[in-house]
Amino acid sequence: MSSEFELLAPKEQLAYLVALEEKGERLKPKQRALKNRLEKNFDLSVTPTLVEKKDVVKTNLFGKVSTSNVNPKAVRFIQKERDLLTERTNTLLINSPHAVVERLGSLKAVNDTSLIRAAVLSLIDMSDETLIEYLKQTQLNMIGSGNKG
Repeated sequence: MSSEFELLAPKEQLAYLVALEEKGERLKPKQRALKNRLEKNFDLSVTPTLVEKKDVVKTNLFGKVSTSNVNPKAVRFIQKERDLLTERTNTLLINSPHAVVERLGSLKAVNDTSLIRAAVLSLIDMSDETLIEYLKQTQLNMIGSGNKG
C-alpha cells in the first residue's frame, strides 16, 4: 500500500477500500485484512451506543425476563399417579365443562401441570391427619402395595 494511503485516517482508509471493492476491483490480501480489521474496530465503537439505546427503548420484557421466582423440583411419577392425573382431568372435563370454561377460560386450561399446582394449593386446606393418610398411601404406592386409586 502506498505511503499516501497510510497517511489517511482509519475511516478514510476504510472508505477508500470499500470504494475500490465497489468499483469491482479485487482487493489484495493485505487490503482485505485491513478492511476487515477496520470494519471490526468501527463496529465495536458503534455497538455500545446502540446497546445503550436498546436498553432505554425496551418496554416489553414478556418472555425474556422471569416475572416469578421459579424453583424447579424434579418429581418422578409412577404410572399409577399419572393414570390418576389423566383420570381426574377427564372426569373434570366430562362432569363440569361449562364451569371449567366459565372459570378458567378454556378446556385446555386443565392439564397435568395445572392439576398438580392446584393439588399443592389444596394442601393448605387439608387437615394434618388427612395429609398424613395421603402421604402413607403415597409410600405404599411407591413400593407397589397401595390399594387406593
